[in-house]
Amino acid sequence: MHVNLSFRRRDGSNAFHDPDDPQGLSDVARKSIAGLLAHHRGIAAICAPTVNAYKRLKPDMLNGYLDNWGFDDRTVGVRVPPARGEGSRIEHRMSDAAANPYLVGAALLHAARLGVTEELELGPEQVPGADPNTEVAVANTLEEALEELRSDTKLVGAMGGWLVESFVALKQAEWDRYVAAGETSDTEVTPWEIEYYLPFF
Repeated sequence: MHVNLSFRRRDGSNAFHDPDDPQGLSDVARKSIAGLLAHHRGIAAICAPTVNAYKRLKPDMLNGYLDNWGFDDRTVGVRVPPARGEGSRIEHRMSDAAANPYLVGAALLHAARLGVTEELELGPEQVPGADPNTEVAVANTLEEALEELRSDTKLVGAMGGWLVESFVALKQAEWDRYVAAGETSDTEVTPWEIEYYLPFF
């Protein structure tokens, strides 16, 4: 469930486009990307809210695993597609179809907003085909991702502490049921996952 974001100025123009920038990106776009990357680990539990999600979020899986960005590069966490002008947008590549789109939208918009309001500086883009320019990645398990979310105090404050605590409590209980089933794996789908998740899909 890759999510594309773009904002409009009051005059209706695309706020992510700057015709005077060599790469066509506005300052708002760069700061929004910086905010998404700054909260990369905290966002993960919302974008990838199941036990099974962390078997997909692994290196070299083209899925937003790392907190990097690039131009039309599907290996990065945040991709800037080639369209400019009215088509300028950024693509957040972490979410999957099991995520709640409303919570994902809220988390991504708040992270982007924090990047702008805190005037975060965006680091260099990932060079396509080169080794990753970051070592920061999502957590290895849902349980670790929940702790990362809880620890991201700025994101929690933006979304509402009561909402995050409720979400964490529900998802921690889900993780506990998975562990209690007695058969866990970092890579393979377990019988518990099939029995628990399949009816929902």
